[in-house]
Amino acid sequence: MDKLQLLKVLKERINNRAIRFPANLGIEENNNIVRIDLTDSSVIANMQTDDAAFESWILCMKAILDDNQTEYRFALDWNPPVDLNNKHYQRFLYRVFKFNTIFGGENGWFSLVQNNQLNDLVIQYTPGNHFVMNSPTSNGTERINVEMNNEENMLENAIIQNPTSLINLCNIRPPLERQLPVGVFRDVVATVNAIFPHGHSAIDLWGIGNDNLLNIFELKIETNNGIGVLSELFFYTMLMDDVRNQRINLQNGANNLVNTEGIVSYILEQRIQQRNCTFIHPMITEGVFVLLNNALQAHNIAFGSIVLDETNNPVRII
Repeated sequence: MDKLQLLKVLKERINNRAIRFPANLGIEENNNIVRIDLTDSSVIANMQTDDAAFESWILCMKAILDDNQTEYRFALDWNPPVDLNNKHYQRFLYRVFKFNTIFGGENGWFSLVQNNQLNDLVIQYTPGNHFVMNSPTSNGTERINVEMNNEENMLENAIIQNPTSLINLCNIRPPLERQLPVGVFRDVVATVNAIFPHGHSAIDLWGIGNDNLLNIFELKIETNNGIGVLSELFFYTMLMDDVRNQRINLQNGANNLVNTEGIVSYILEQRIQQRNCTFIHPMITEGVFVLLNNALQAHNIAFGSIVLDETNNPVRII
């Protein structure tokens, strides 16, 4: 099947004719193997954009296409940029490495067309390498963003100022925090040592559960309902798992994060109007969470989805 034929099948399976593939995403199916090709501009794009969110498209297609007769496999290829140290490209390579670790291998359903391209990944778990993630500088209500010209900031502020419902739903021990930085650096935190994009890169909301699980939330306002939320949340989860297991160290210690026993990662979606889909994007189905949770159960990692109603009251969907 070519790209348009595959899209037609997906539309029929989920009964939604509105879904589209991004123009720059190469997709072709042959003998139950779906090949994904990314351009050099896609691998340095923001990971949640449609062109760059390969994890999201693959997970969603896999969940929709698989049935009792057929199990689809996926292969990824891409054109590297001129600058192999580009911070977005390094983050892309890390995402590919983690996705391949979880879903690839001899018994997996994911593979790379060119395995040697991962050799360009700066983060390698070898003796002598030392990587560090910047830690939050303050906690609790002190981290409230006073800039009110951004709807997502406003919603984060509202949740932080009235966190009880979310804390109770997810069994989090107070406080609920916001903006956990996810910049990664070689040796020490300094701009010159940055490997991934930093500055505004952060996990929206987070807290430690009474069961000592790290809860992280990727918040989306109602109008920000792209499929790339899965790629974003997968990256944050893999990164925090590396922090938990001290493959990446934390600036200033922050032992409460290091000593957690697992991770629960949520899409936290504002939904005021009725929408003709259960989750934030019509291609995100319950099967996506089954794929993630079955593969990551051994790592004590789980994914879920929470909807905020018109009064910002959280309701767990899965």
